[in-house]
Amino acid sequence: MTGRPHHSEYPALSKVREPGVTLSPEAARSASVVLAVVLVSVYIVAFFVQPLTTWPAWLRDPLRLPKDVMMQAIGQAVRLATGELRSHELRAGLYLFVTSGLLPWMLSAAVGRWRPGDLGFRRPSRYGWRLLAVGYVVAFPFLVWMARGAQFADPYLSQWRRSGAVAFGVYYFAAMLVEHFLLQGVVLATCRPGRRWPAARSDESAGGRGWRRLLQWVGLAQPIGGGGPSTRLTAWLGLAPRCLPAVLVSGLMFGLVHFGKHPRELLLSLPGGIAQAWMAYRSNTWLIPFALHLATAATTLLLMLRPG
Repeated sequence: MTGRPHHSEYPALSKVREPGVTLSPEAARSASVVLAVVLVSVYIVAFFVQPLTTWPAWLRDPLRLPKDVMMQAIGQAVRLATGELRSHELRAGLYLFVTSGLLPWMLSAAVGRWRPGDLGFRRPSRYGWRLLAVGYVVAFPFLVWMARGAQFADPYLSQWRRSGAVAFGVYYFAAMLVEHFLLQGVVLATCRPGRRWPAARSDESAGGRGWRRLLQWVGLAQPIGGGGPSTRLTAWLGLAPRCLPAVLVSGLMFGLVHFGKHPRELLLSLPGGIAQAWMAYRSNTWLIPFALHLATAATTLLLMLRPG
């Protein structure tokens, strides 16, 4: 009798994967995360990375196009609504609101991740305020070094004098709010399986001594267990499984949006972005790194305004 043999008759054939068979769940999750990282990177580059004037036109112009089109559309909408465009800060603020807040939230809602908790808008864990205090102490000497950079203060103080203290403060508060929502809320949800923030990791009581006990006080040096190096490092950092890639991507995106800033600010933005992404997960909310960013920005402003 001819025909295709049945797998039950030939057990070895049951192990052969036929064309069109879907990936294993683990491979599908990995592929999904890779795709999410690519899409997030394209979005950040399209709307936030500022190409340098020294770059060749064939590269600079395409990179500027999405930003220019969006800015023109926002400016036209404001003119139609009010008859005028009062300030550059208003147009820039609306641009950040749309590209860092509204559009990412709409895209998250489109895949069913619109609830605040899915995107890290949560109550801080017990580590939150500790990390805020320790983060500020660690950051302070770097703020002094950054503020003393040649010409670092010039663009900020120029905007301060042009806009006034109130408008300057409101603009940067709103800009940092939507920046953290995008780079830590949305990105930390998008770049992990499930497209949402993980459940808060249960706190481990400090059981070490000396430096280990101090590290445990801020959520580090957690029990490791088994698994590969990445799994063990993730556990030691106090993160939920499969969160470390999202932390690294968020930190890289934080560095990219500071591209074109003063070299000292750009240099600090990458490690600072990674630290803030870890802090967001560990404190169970992106509001803690946002509060730290506000505190460090205000301190930097005072250092710039201080004579000498």
